[in-house]
Amino acid sequence: VVKQADIATAQKKKQEEKKADEQKKKLAEKKLEDQERKLEDKKLADAKKKEDAKKLAEQKKKDDLARKEAERREDLAAQKNRNDQIARMLGQAGASGGPEARGSAQQSSGPSAGYGSRLAARLKPNIRPYKDFPSNLKTEVSIRMLPDGTISSRKITQSSGNPEWDEEALKAIDRMSVVPKDVDGTVPSYGDVVISPPK
Repeated sequence: VVKQADIATAQKKKQEEKKADEQKKKLAEKKLEDQERKLEDKKLADAKKKEDAKKLAEQKKKDDLARKEAERREDLAAQKNRNDQIARMLGQAGASGGPEARGSAQQSSGPSAGYGSRLAARLKPNIRPYKDFPSNLKTEVSIRMLPDGTISSRKITQSSGNPEWDEEALKAIDRMSVVPKDVDGTVPSYGDVVISPPK
């Protein structure tokens, strides 16, 4: 009788151990499945993140190209408008007399001391660089002007040392339709202005 009881106990213990092993195996398999699922979710998330970044970069590139094209057209239109104004002024001057008949009686010989500040204030809204530039850059430009405020020419007299910013400075001048009058109500024949990137 004792022997049968021992056998029964041993069998029961063996069954319990087998059951415990099966539970451990199931837990291990579940843990592995969870790890694999998390890894797959991470891969999917990373792939989506890369795809979103790629789409964003492509959209930014398209936007930059569109903005540059719009600026180019705007600059061309401003240049054409200025050339048309110059042509009209020269045509009017030619119709009224000799080659020197350019309204010099209504145009002061030189700017006042504060005219550079007037020019800078009129120029400020037209400074629209396509990228950020260091605010310490300074480009000095000399502008030639007709009596009606039309810009006839502009020339860099002191470069900022950054060719890209120098070009942006000239573009800002080209965007100005007319220059402001001086304190005496006339337009100087020339004016100097220092142009820096917006802060």
